[in-house]
Amino acid sequence: MFSIQEPLHDMMRENLLSEIKKVFKINKGIKDIVISYFDGTPIVSSTNGEIEYILSAVASAFRGIADKVSNMLKVGTFIKLIVHYKDEKIVVFSVDNQFNILVRALQDAPLGILIRDTINLVNRIREYL
Repeated sequence: MFSIQEPLHDMMRENLLSEIKKVFKINKGIKDIVISYFDGTPIVSSTNGEIEYILSAVASAFRGIADKVSNMLKVGTFIKLIVHYKDEKIVVFSVDNQFNILVRALQDAPLGILIRDTINLVNRIREYL
């Protein structure tokens, strides 16, 4: 089930949820998508309950670490982070330094296609946020 959190307007949330559903139709290797605020508060996700909050917190934590590295090494603004595990991949994107998108995918999901689909989602989300 897909879940939505406040404070975005209903129409905007429905549009974001519709965009997430489109990505799932295109890319069968994706398990979850969570859009959250930089502080880890979920906005819209493809999951509900505890997993939604955990993945939002994970996106925030990964982004926090990436931002620290960016500041220490003076390498610029955080854009994306790719994490490979034995059985899964996680990609975290920053949207205009205000929002995070976390995409959780199967290990055998092609990384290039996963990044392409996530970038397309980022661009569509910019239209709503």
